[in-house]
Amino acid sequence: RSDALIKSLEDFVIYSRQDGTMPDAYGVSVYSPQALDSYSTDYDKVSISEAWSEFLDGYSVRTCADFTEPGISKSGDSFSVEDDSGLASVDQVYFIASPEGPVLIGRMPLACSGGTNYTLPAWEGEWIFIEGSKTGKSSLIYAACGGESENGNRILTTELGLQRDGEFRSCLAQLYLDTLNGTVRAYMNPYEVLDDGNVLFSKEVLEPEPGDIITAYAPVYGESGIQDWTALGTLKMDENTAFVYDFLPAGTYYTALYAEDYRLNFNMSEPAEIILE
Repeated sequence: RSDALIKSLEDFVIYSRQDGTMPDAYGVSVYSPQALDSYSTDYDKVSISEAWSEFLDGYSVRTCADFTEPGISKSGDSFSVEDDSGLASVDQVYFIASPEGPVLIGRMPLACSGGTNYTLPAWEGEWIFIEGSKTGKSSLIYAACGGESENGNRILTTELGLQRDGEFRSCLAQLYLDTLNGTVRAYMNPYEVLDDGNVLFSKEVLEPEPGDIITAYAPVYGESGIQDWTALGTLKMDENTAFVYDFLPAGTYYTALYAEDYRLNFNMSEPAEIILE
């Protein structure tokens, strides 16, 4: 029975990897249609099963012809999202305005309330940012919610730059938000982009320390999607500086429903303005 099970897995989603980062690695492939470009670029480094390859080829043919953005319509407090593929992700986004386009500071997945209908929760301007409680200095950050932990904490990811002991490192950070008391724990995983374009993550998991200089980055959206990343701010950490969940610093913010399909065609509802003083 075990041999039959292994054979079934190999026929469907098994892959082997032959690049220098993880040589002779084998496993079950969980493919995201959003990573089509990476799949095409790295095809010579990864061999996958015939059945899985046929599925990807068929999916590619279908989605390559999809250049239509998801449709968003509103009736009362409810939004309806229509997508050719039926696979669009729908989120509530929080952003600030800039001359280059909307700068995202937050992204939360929305649950469908029935059929293709969604309700956009009211937002009063509470989100995660970095704040010095004694200095009054603060920096916005971009945080995208990716799910929940077993104890109910929200898990969000963000891009940070960390300068420690004179060395600057790019980091993918995970933020654990306790929704009951509003506390945020941050863990940073440094990485580097290799000459061949691969991303190599360090095994280190770092927590912010006094003396660290942290730079927060956020995506800037244009007519065709993410067109650039920008620095939101830089803060030097001390004993009184922390990631917090609270009302954002004074300013003008926006929230909207955002729908994106797996060809990265996207659409956004008319944003609602929130002014914090």
